[in-house]
Amino acid sequence: MSKQSNNTFLNDIFNTQWELALKYKDIEGMPDWPFDLDSYDHQVWIKDFLWRCTEEIAEALDVLDNDSEFEKELSDCMHFLVEVFILTGMENRVRYKDLDSMVKAINDSQIKGGLSLYQRINQACLDLVVSLGMAGNCLKNKKWKKTPIATDRVKFESHLSKAFTQLVTIYVVTGNDAQNIYDSYYAKSKINKKRQQDNY
Repeated sequence: MSKQSNNTFLNDIFNTQWELALKYKDIEGMPDWPFDLDSYDHQVWIKDFLWRCTEEIAEALDVLDNDSEFEKELSDCMHFLVEVFILTGMENRVRYKDLDSMVKAINDSQIKGGLSLYQRINQACLDLVVSLGMAGNCLKNKKWKKTPIATDRVKFESHLSKAFTQLVTIYVVTGNDAQNIYDSYYAKSKINKKRQQDNY
């Protein structure tokens, strides 16, 4: 991927994910978005995507000693997490941020603190998974509950935004800058587009 203005990285990523999501909408039989955060059925979809992010992080940790495979799993998580923002209508919370500034804003002491590299990676992954879980915990309308509970949208957005920052933190801890994150996303998006074309 060619070098470009860093402040367009996330906007480009969201545009590409929109294209992928529209195709996957048909493949998966997904309802129209943005999803209603208070809908029982839509909450099932949102939680499914949050779990997909969690599963990719677990898969990344499973291949921690293989840099290229670890990066692929992180990229999968990025795809699913960006899609959560799109599906929930919250993409403007992230889309127009400067990814390079985000990377630089991650405080060195926050990601080091005397821990080994493996400990820092594991802590960053744990922080991400907890935020994903807390976002899911805001969605209270389960199939067996008859009384609807309104979603605390502010809290949900906060946890989702934290999750995105924590995913970027994992990239930073493992030595990546904004360009690396962008390139990693696009390398996997090409694979996903090819899979869609080939009915993978």
